[in-house]
Amino acid sequence: MDRLLFLLHYPSAAAGICSNMRTGTACVFLGVSLLAAASSCGNDVSRAAKWHSCPRPPSAADIRQFRVKSNQTCARAKRVLGHTAFGHEGMCGPCHYLGFTCTQRAGGLKRNSFGRSYYTYEDDLCVRGPRRAAWRIVYH
Repeated sequence: MDRLLFLLHYPSAAAGICSNMRTGTACVFLGVSLLAAASSCGNDVSRAAKWHSCPRPPSAADIRQFRVKSNQTCARAKRVLGHTAFGHEGMCGPCHYLGFTCTQRAGGLKRNSFGRSYYTYEDDLCVRGPRRAAWRIVYH
């Protein structure tokens, strides 16, 4: 189920999976499965977990939209954020820490005056069963 939720959150990952498949039947099955899961998620709004904002953690980085879901605590999410964003080298895609599977998605591609491109932010999502933690790091 976590993989399905991951693909729902990152549809480009599903597209990448389909481009690597040899037959269209398997890709159609994946698409139908994702559609069924997406449509069934919103049927019982009263039971759906809501995102809760966390205080902005002290950091030299510009961390925004720090939030948790499904009985995840802000304190534990802060530990996961510390490792995912600053505790290892390179991009996290996916990486694992404290039982969470985390992934980063860069965004806001811009071109500088030298003709090179750079990302202005990254969105991170960490999943452990029903628990979720997410945040955005803005680059200046």
